[in-house]
Amino acid sequence: LRASVNLWITTDRGWLPNGTWEKLVAEPPDGPELVWACDAALDGLRHVGVRAWQLDDGRVHVDTAFVVRSEGEMWEAVATSLPARTTLAITPQFDLHTPAHLRSRRTIVGYSETMKWTGIVRNLILDGKITHSGSNQLAEHMARAVAAPTRFGMALQSARSPGPIELARCAVWAIALASRTRPRARAAVGTGTRKQR
Repeated sequence: LRASVNLWITTDRGWLPNGTWEKLVAEPPDGPELVWACDAALDGLRHVGVRAWQLDDGRVHVDTAFVVRSEGEMWEAVATSLPARTTLAITPQFDLHTPAHLRSRRTIVGYSETMKWTGIVRNLILDGKITHSGSNQLAEHMARAVAAPTRFGMALQSARSPGPIELARCAVWAIALASRTRPRARAAVGTGTRKQR
């Protein structure tokens, strides 16, 4: 199918059981996203971003933020749409060109994080703790992604997947980062002293 009609297919060796992702569609939440994760296709002809929210009940919602053709268009999408306090997760290839005003908010992700987090994110998905907005492109990448064993458990592998999976990689990074326990604000306790007369 790939050679004849350029049709990318899902796989029966995917990291998620068939039909799992499709059951998790939900409306996107209000409020700014907690994380954006960005990556590029192996051939460099497509740059993508996935955004993630942490819901009040601890679940994570994800959606496609953008799919563009070049790194310049990627940075333009980030500059125009990234919320003010959202963490930006990027791969090392983009670090050199990170705009100065975003450097304090960026975190570097790559294959090491994919190895550590793929199994965790898979468990969150299977436990129903992830929702998504129903993006067709994200669904295709999630369906065709194949994971291989590593010393940390498993990691998504482009070489073993029957087509592009960069949105799935971004989803792993975004979900993992957004699922972290957020510190709760402590109630302020006022103290004072009386002046002695």
